[in-house]
Amino acid sequence: SLSPHLHESLDILLFILFMRGMVFQDVFNLTWDMADADNHFHYLRSKTEVPIDTEIPSEARKIMERYREEDCMYVFPFLHRSKNRKKDGGDDIPEESSLHRVNHHAHEIGRLAGLSLRLSTYVMRHTFATLMLESGKPVELISQCLGHSSIRTTQIYLSRISTHRVDKEVNDMFDQMLRPAVV
Repeated sequence: SLSPHLHESLDILLFILFMRGMVFQDVFNLTWDMADADNHFHYLRSKTEVPIDTEIPSEARKIMERYREEDCMYVFPFLHRSKNRKKDGGDDIPEESSLHRVNHHAHEIGRLAGLSLRLSTYVMRHTFATLMLESGKPVELISQCLGHSSIRTTQIYLSRISTHRVDKEVNDMFDQMLRPAVV
């Protein structure tokens, strides 16, 4: 029951999640020629210029294909258009305006879903990193996925581990070190 504009923004949020927390600027600039025959994207991360080579999961591929337009180099052409512009006319909007629009829609989607936090593209990137950490993946791997040039950046990003994970780890330690073995 989402409007078409909210659905587009939801697709961008999900795409960010499935594409290893890809930053919005890279999503905005993503072109079809960055994808290879082996189902990978190859590009330089916009902020750090770290080379990124990432598989395109089936979930992300389905989202991409929904928006494919013949004779358009961008994977998500709607990000480059004002809301009211037709496919073939007018000036493209800048990335900052597109990000503002997607984040405005994300906030509305989060509100409709009853989320207590303000949903945004950044939150989706952070969610990816947190899910990786919570599933036991090493920080070095998470850092590479996010395209960070330093593991220290990733550590700052992930400085807050969930209460559930802390509780589990503490109980595991108690079980191993302090609690008597059950015979």
